[in-house]
Amino acid sequence: MFSHKPEDIALLKATMSSADTGDGELVNTEALFKEWRYTIPLPGRIATARSLGLARTKFCKDALELVSGDAGQVQEVLALLASEGGCMRVKEIAEQRFDQLTAAQTARIFDVQFLPFFKIITHKNVASSYVLAPRIMTVYNVVYGENGQRGAQLFRAVATHLQTLELTKADDLSAADCKTADAVETSLAVLYKLVEVNTEAQINDELKLVVETLREFFENPLPATATFGQLRDAAKFELERLHDPLAHSHKRQGARTFVYCNVAISDIAFDSSAGIEFVLSVDQPKDLRDRSDQQLSLVEFPGVLLPAFRPTLQAIQAMSVSLDVPFADILAPVSTASNPNRDIDVGPPSYATRPGFRFDLSAVTGVGAELYVDPAHDIHDIESMTARLTAQSKLDYGQAQAVVSSLLRSFALIQGPPGTGKSYTGMQLIKILLDNKKAGDLGPIICVCYTNHALDQGLERLVDEGILKIVRIGGSSKSERLAEVNLRAVVQRLDLTKTEKNDRYTLTKKLDSESREVNHVLRQMGQLGDEATLATHLHKYYPEVHAQLFGGVDEGGWEHVNYRREGVVESWLRAAPWVLGIPRTSEDLRDVHIAQMSRQERRILHNAWKEEMRVEVQNRLHTSIDAYNKLKKQLDSIKTELDLRVLRQANIIGITTSGLARHLDLIRRTNAKVLVCEEAGEVLEAHLLTALLPSIEHAVLIGDHQQLRPHIQNYSLSCENRNGSQYSLDVSLFERLVQPQDVLAQPLPFCTLAVQRRMHPSISQLVRKTLYPLLEDAPSVNRSPVVGMRRRLFWKHHEHKENDTDDASVSSSRTNDHEIDMVAALVKHIVHQGVYRPGDIAIITPYLGQLRKIRAKLGNTFNIVLNDRDVDELQKDGVDDEFEDAKIPKDPSIRASVARGNLLQAIRIATVDNFQGEEAKVVIVSLVRSNAKNSPGFLKTSNRVNVLLSRAKNGMYIIGNAHTMEQVPMWHEVIEILKQDGCFGGKLDLFCPRHEDTPLSVTKAEDFLRLSPEAGCALACEKQLHCGHACVCPSICGEVCDNVKMMQADLVMFETYGDIDLNEDPCIFTGCAHIFTLSSMDGIMDMPKHYSIDPMTGNIIGLKISSEPFSSDELKSCPTCRGSLRSLARYGRIVRRALLDESAKKLTAWSNRTHAELAERLASDQEQLLTSIGAALKPSQDIRLVRSQLDQHRAIKKLRTNTRYRRAFATRHVIQTFADKLRKEEQPYQRVRDLVKTARRQNVESSIAEFTFSGAELQLREHLQANSLLTRCDTVILSDVISMQNTSTAGRLKGVLKIDFAVNRALCDELARAAQETHSIRQEVEGQLFWAQFAAMECGTFDAADKDIPREAIAYYEALNDEALDRLAQAGKVCERFAGNDVDPTQGMTAEINDVRRMLNEGVSTSEMKMVVATMAKESGGTGHWYRCQNSHPFTIGECGMPMQLARCPACGAGIGGHNHQATEGVQAAGDIEREFGNLRVQER
Repeated sequence: MFSHKPEDIALLKATMSSADTGDGELVNTEALFKEWRYTIPLPGRIATARSLGLARTKFCKDALELVSGDAGQVQEVLALLASEGGCMRVKEIAEQRFDQLTAAQTARIFDVQFLPFFKIITHKNVASSYVLAPRIMTVYNVVYGENGQRGAQLFRAVATHLQTLELTKADDLSAADCKTADAVETSLAVLYKLVEVNTEAQINDELKLVVETLREFFENPLPATATFGQLRDAAKFELERLHDPLAHSHKRQGARTFVYCNVAISDIAFDSSAGIEFVLSVDQPKDLRDRSDQQLSLVEFPGVLLPAFRPTLQAIQAMSVSLDVPFADILAPVSTASNPNRDIDVGPPSYATRPGFRFDLSAVTGVGAELYVDPAHDIHDIESMTARLTAQSKLDYGQAQAVVSSLLRSFALIQGPPGTGKSYTGMQLIKILLDNKKAGDLGPIICVCYTNHALDQGLERLVDEGILKIVRIGGSSKSERLAEVNLRAVVQRLDLTKTEKNDRYTLTKKLDSESREVNHVLRQMGQLGDEATLATHLHKYYPEVHAQLFGGVDEGGWEHVNYRREGVVESWLRAAPWVLGIPRTSEDLRDVHIAQMSRQERRILHNAWKEEMRVEVQNRLHTSIDAYNKLKKQLDSIKTELDLRVLRQANIIGITTSGLARHLDLIRRTNAKVLVCEEAGEVLEAHLLTALLPSIEHAVLIGDHQQLRPHIQNYSLSCENRNGSQYSLDVSLFERLVQPQDVLAQPLPFCTLAVQRRMHPSISQLVRKTLYPLLEDAPSVNRSPVVGMRRRLFWKHHEHKENDTDDASVSSSRTNDHEIDMVAALVKHIVHQGVYRPGDIAIITPYLGQLRKIRAKLGNTFNIVLNDRDVDELQKDGVDDEFEDAKIPKDPSIRASVARGNLLQAIRIATVDNFQGEEAKVVIVSLVRSNAKNSPGFLKTSNRVNVLLSRAKNGMYIIGNAHTMEQVPMWHEVIEILKQDGCFGGKLDLFCPRHEDTPLSVTKAEDFLRLSPEAGCALACEKQLHCGHACVCPSICGEVCDNVKMMQADLVMFETYGDIDLNEDPCIFTGCAHIFTLSSMDGIMDMPKHYSIDPMTGNIIGLKISSEPFSSDELKSCPTCRGSLRSLARYGRIVRRALLDESAKKLTAWSNRTHAELAERLASDQEQLLTSIGAALKPSQDIRLVRSQLDQHRAIKKLRTNTRYRRAFATRHVIQTFADKLRKEEQPYQRVRDLVKTARRQNVESSIAEFTFSGAELQLREHLQANSLLTRCDTVILSDVISMQNTSTAGRLKGVLKIDFAVNRALCDELARAAQETHSIRQEVEGQLFWAQFAAMECGTFDAADKDIPREAIAYYEALNDEALDRLAQAGKVCERFAGNDVDPTQGMTAEINDVRRMLNEGVSTSEMKMVVATMAKESGGTGHWYRCQNSHPFTIGECGMPMQLARCPACGAGIGGHNHQATEGVQAAGDIEREFGNLRVQER
């Protein structure tokens, strides 16, 4: 079975291997097969084999019984039939003397031989098998015979017999009539296949006489979509631009494209499963400089994926040829001028017209309640059957009517307005069909949806209902619950038959062999220019030339010795002079000694050899790939056979419309008869047409044509466009059938669900009065109002204009900053009520750009939940999806109102187009559009407005400009309804549950903080507690107070809360649900240390401002449970200052540890580069290391040696990320300062105090330290690139090296200047050192002996060299100042300075000096305790940890340490860092 339950999965193999056959039956079948196979002569005994004679009847009967068994047995039977001996038996059956038989004899032979044989070769287990396809074709070829004589003779007899058969009743088939129909159907199926597999049969005159009565009915070809044309035009535009860039300076219209220029194949490989794989390197779209003469471009269509719709187009093309479409009279009804009002009569499905068939409805009526639907009688009395089903099931009348009508109509349509239970109705219908699967021989039911998201939801509902044998096709499912029922997972648990195992083993070995051959040929392609490859080619085809070129002896007998570093071939090419005149051709040079050719002729012959090698390798590649493709196809047929075996046994096959088009041939072989499509109103007609397989007899489409239409890329082909209405590609098949655009066409009968169970009546009236006049409300929708809001439904009108669309990052999407702020404030207000669980609140907007900005606004506060489709759209739009998530409590009932700063709820954000089928308790809508033209944009269609207004269950709040929207008729009606109910205005009314009469009206986002800072109001809380006391919450209305009468509140007198006189000593509640007297908590928090207190009254009268860095020596917490006190406004300043200090301390310790780890990693990378440079391949290539660091990195990554630097670049990326986290803007104190500054700017009239601090709180030295390491990483990579070029053995052909490190030196200047300002001595020296090193690398590539170098260049390099030496001298003086000290911040740098000075003096561009990691680690850490110098640099002291001797700060050289355990002046003990982060110190290695 196919189930999501582990116990079901464990039993799967046993279930599938035995199918529904008992052990006794299995033994009997095996015995029958052994007996039957003896009737097939062995290959060596065919000549002496006897005819079967009368045994032909048993031969055919037994074979038919065997092919009805398990898959392995079927394969063995057909293998024997297709063998030489089996073909002999087939000939015996087909070559009987029919002209000598009477009609009665022919009839008997037909019944006992022909018909069983025909059923064998048309059996569903045979006809649908990929593995058996070659074998069954062999059997058909034998039946056809030479020139078709055997087949014509056989079918003349069959046709003669069929003409004698008659039906007794045309309208009601008896058992005898069913047998006659079966004989006719089976015979025609064999004849059809016979003509199909033998092309010449179509022109066989004798067979033409047999098939004259068979006729095909065709319909008009289906139209093609225009998306493919857009792709073609875009590619053509780019190709023309490459040829003539100036002629195409204008922007191309059509599909959105990304163009990546300068495409180059950087690597190629071959995989036995995936085939050829290319690695492409490209420039960024805006960087088009330094292009080579030969250019390639890569054009990406982020909104259009060709593989997504190509299968659909191919399927439609095939349909237009075969015209094999079911329900043709329904899909394209014919109207005539004489009968324009022709009604469409939709009868029951074909399987339901069989004698005695009726639908058993017990699956939905419950135990003991029998109810049947008889298609022959109940189709005329649907109302009566609907009433009976309503009475005996949980379906309402509309749902019951839809179920009954769908069962009685072969093509059924169900319209489900929002909230009416479309999915539930569809699920009940599927349960009934599965209950009648065996009676109707339905095969698997195909459940198809347009999106993966909708498909997953539908299948999960079926799983919840306990439906087994569900198979999900496609790898794009996001559902973990469906992982085990995915087709790939089920197939992996399936046992292969003996034939499949043998074939797979053989094919896999051959495939691996061919894969190795292809990879070998690809390697040869990459070596075409190598000297060794050329030598092999010449030795094979031109041995004399090989001897002349590589033998080392010329025609005079002299042996040549090559003292040059270049190769033999390169020496030969350059050895001869240029000669005037026309050189000889390669053909003329074949018999000429290689020493007697001019330089031009040698080049011509050399190119000819390379072309020969290229053609030879290319031919070998084509041959190898062709062989691989043939083997791969055979191996895939085995995989497909396993897929088919699983699908045939399934109850439900779930697949998307595009997935069905991709697997069309596979799904067709399942012989499925029922198709159910959900959200059919969103499915393109082309997609749904391909889903209507020829075997489908019953199709049920469930959707709503008044909600979202199908999405198309080209707006000009939509019905909303004036010129595109003639195409209307966004009109679904569902809409076209229920609301045809052709005035002569009649709408198809459909059922509409009428009772909605989602929206409160005040919300549902918006769609009832505009679109669904018959929509009713279920009693269950009368729910409680939205907590914290005066009204459950409101339109907040504003006239703030939308933003300009110049921002290219969001393409043409629209945004509105005012609405973003309002939405964020409203969400926070509702979440702070502490009532709504994760997912209860949803934000909907029509534009992806607005979604992106709202997500960014709330990303650091809430846990944002995005729809899968919106995530895909954001990725297509180039927007990163990484945001810091808030933690969600395991218990969703935990209220968030106590911890006001810690918002714990999850918010769902989606675009309108991706929220159909979803719902939420509270919906907040951002309409975005607000402009002078009053253009509503996307929201001008009633379909989108319908979806937007029908998602909310309890409450909905619309934020938008009504003047812009009321130009749309439906919006105008909605606005009038809201105005009449008092739900429209410029002020949004909030509600305080504890002070119901307090007016709270907001017009802008800032009003929420002013009027309802704690999601209540600004009044003091006066709520009476259960214990009888009045609430004494320390803050304002909104705090949560519990019954804490017996809790100890006074920590001095140990009194409980119930014994305390609250008038004398008020109490305060903590966020962790504990209670203390104010006097107790004030003592614990050391309030006099931070505030000036009136000694007479005890009231706080002022703030004591401390400017000392890290002045908070301890983070205070709850004295009972050590919980956070951040939620208590009285102590908020104290706690938050301590938290800031804590963050800064942690940043310091983490920075030092990480720096040491990254330094070791970089040293390891440098070691690897230095030790491998001798053995590394050094190809000829031009190198340009110029302009910015980014440009230099791009140039290195384009080199043929780029793989050498992957590890180093990975390390650089980690260092860059590390440095970014230490930037001034990212440090705790600076971030708080920026937030306060922003708040003060937005609230000019408020009294928010300015947040100030000294620079000591910022870890600027750590940031400089990281930047220094980043620069050192650049020197390691660049130095190795230059070394590789300098040590290349290609001689003059090694390529050009151009270097300009001006930008790098400028960054070194910034490093040195910033280090000097922060007294970071080591980084100051490193800045000067790196500057000189970059100058040395640049000067080392300058060749002063080159006569072609201009004087200006010589002067430039000489000045650069002199300045570098001066900077090294300055750095050396700083090192001398600290030489001999116990702590030397410049330790180890003198050697580096001397090495760079050597590079400058000797004119070399590289250094082999390795990083001294131990010194760098010492400079950052230590083994003792933490202190701070007078410049606030943290450092450690070893031994006992107390200052016993004078020393210097390892960062700036200032005096540290002390004498006799007394610290030097200015040194402070950093006990805070020692207590919290002492275990993070860096150890020397």
